[in-house]
Amino acid sequence: GYITSAHTGLSIRGCAAIVISVIASFILSWPIASIVAPAFPLMLLGAYLQVMLTKRYTDHRNKLLEHSAKVAVESIENVFTVATLGIEKRLVDNYNQLLE
Repeated sequence: GYITSAHTGLSIRGCAAIVISVIASFILSWPIASIVAPAFPLMLLGAYLQVMLTKRYTDHRNKLLEHSAKVAVESIENVFTVATLGIEKRLVDNYNQLLE
C-alpha cells in the first residue's frame, strides 16, 4: 500500500519544522546549535520510523477489516444456509473475534 496523503503531510510538516528549527537555532545561537546539531539526524530517523510504523499498522488493520467484511458478506449472502444449519451464533462469534 501507499502512504496516504495525511501521512505524507505529517512527514513534510515534521521535516520542515526540523529544518526551520535548525536554521533558526544557528541564527540565534550558533555555539549551542553546533553542540546540539548531531541530534538532528536522529530526529529525522525517528520521524521516518514513525511514518513507516504507522503505515505498517494501517496496512495490517485494513487487512483485518477486509477479512471481517468478507465474513459478514459471505454470511449475509448465504443467510438461508446459515439459518438452516443453525450456525448464526458461531458466525457472529467469529465476526466479533475478527473485529477485536
